[in-house]
Amino acid sequence: MQVGRGFTAFQSGLLSIGYLVCVLGMIRVGEKILQRIGARKPMIMGSSITAIGIALMALTFIPGILYTILVFIGFALFGVGLGMYATPSTDTAVSNAPEDKVGVASGIYKMASSLGGSFGVAISATIYGVIAASGNVDLAALVGLLTNVAFCIVSLIAVIVTTPRAKKSFICRTQSIRRSIAMRQQLMKMLTERKDEIIQIRRHLHAHPELSFHEEETSKFIRDFYKGKDVDVAEEVGGGHAVVVTIKGGKPGKTIALRADFDALPIHEETGLPFKSENDGVMHACGHDGHTAYLLVLADCLIKLKEEIPGTIKIVHQHAEETPPGGAKGVMESGILDDVEQIFGIHVFPFGESGEVYYHSGYSMAGRTYFKLKVQGVGGHGSSPHMANDAIVAAAYFVTAIQTVISRRLNPFDTGVVTIGSFDGKGSFNVIKDAVLLEGDVRYMNTETRDKIDKEIHRIVSGIEAMFGVKTELTYTNDYPPLYNDPDVTKQVVASLEKGVGEYLTTVSEYEMLSGSEDFAYYLEKIPGVFFYIGAKPKGTEQVYFNHHPKFDIDEDALLVAAKAVADVVLDYYKLD
Repeated sequence: MQVGRGFTAFQSGLLSIGYLVCVLGMIRVGEKILQRIGARKPMIMGSSITAIGIALMALTFIPGILYTILVFIGFALFGVGLGMYATPSTDTAVSNAPEDKVGVASGIYKMASSLGGSFGVAISATIYGVIAASGNVDLAALVGLLTNVAFCIVSLIAVIVTTPRAKKSFICRTQSIRRSIAMRQQLMKMLTERKDEIIQIRRHLHAHPELSFHEEETSKFIRDFYKGKDVDVAEEVGGGHAVVVTIKGGKPGKTIALRADFDALPIHEETGLPFKSENDGVMHACGHDGHTAYLLVLADCLIKLKEEIPGTIKIVHQHAEETPPGGAKGVMESGILDDVEQIFGIHVFPFGESGEVYYHSGYSMAGRTYFKLKVQGVGGHGSSPHMANDAIVAAAYFVTAIQTVISRRLNPFDTGVVTIGSFDGKGSFNVIKDAVLLEGDVRYMNTETRDKIDKEIHRIVSGIEAMFGVKTELTYTNDYPPLYNDPDVTKQVVASLEKGVGEYLTTVSEYEMLSGSEDFAYYLEKIPGVFFYIGAKPKGTEQVYFNHHPKFDIDEDALLVAAKAVADVVLDYYKLD
């Protein structure tokens, strides 16, 4: 166009340099305009503005200096449009680049993408003008075309060279996502295929229950299960029969723990099940047989897939949950969980259907205190109370007085329970008892309430001594602390569980605080984590018996639900879902 209007080669070169500077400068202007107006379709807008610029440059019939001005305006619009067009495509191209390389990659990419449009146009125009001035217009056109092609190739090479890591990162992430999906599918399939094994293990354990701190055979069964597997097994952990299995993943990362308890209760079983307890007077009446069964199989599946796990998983098979001070206390004091970042546990819940999962954030289960009080008076004949000091009267007053701790000393919005479960004052009908022994239980939902009740009960005992002239001996033991589910970890777990809704879960619901106690609270005092509940109401039964009842039973389908729920929590924690 320049030659056609009679421009010399020198004039054409100067104009081309001017066009080049104009385009490069206006690219940045286009970026700023885009940032300010926030165009919803910037690539379409940029292309339109670029087309307008090219159209202005094509108005060769415009006379004199006016055409030169139009050409500069056209190149300016060309630059603005290119800046608007290149910005979103550049952002997409470098979005997967390493964080510290994004700025550099973005700048180089934009420069590369503008080479064909700015350098190509300006420099090829100059070359065309120089050759065409000699009279060989055909050669000038061919060289101009080849110059543009060369710059397009340079642009493509620049893009490839400057963004390979971004492309590789994107591919790696895609492959990682595919591997994660495949791993979840594989793990869930493995668990489904081993459902019968989970049930078989549960029934074996149910038939052979053992009391807290006496679980020798159960501990041996667990240890034997892991024989020959590529894991580290720690035995007799925490001064009891606990077994801690360490699964080291194929990649470095954080450590988490999964826990299941395995002790039973001193209860005579009345379920009538074909696999009922063979140890008379001992029963798995709290579901610990099911807890152990699901976790054994889940752990074995994780062992088979451990090369994909970026971290370490510790499987805690814990003894003596039912009897204070609780096996969890000893496990924590052993130091074997000192490197654990988060810990998770479940409990079967007979009032929820299989497929239902329940959770509570914050303080979720009550703490527990055991106390024993001996009231020592002076014995005597029933006909001469003035010559004795009746311990039963003093002890009876204590029973009544401690109820005022709950009704008159606690904030009405705080929860506390004081129970006298044993009052040993048996004697002859006409003998004034010289001593009485009481045993009781205290429950509370937070440590502040615990401390308040503790203080008030000690105060009342001192008052009994002063009021009745008796002597007392009080044993007051705070054993299980309130169970506190970390709110942030709870949100994380709920999000993980909700992925199973419609697959193996029907609902994931928040439940009220429970007044029962659980020594899993010892773990949560030191390690952030969550303890949640798996619905396990037996099918086809109208009467549901709660934990610790002689007829307690569960829906065994819930054990597979438990395994898959905890599996999803693990996968989500390691971003393998």
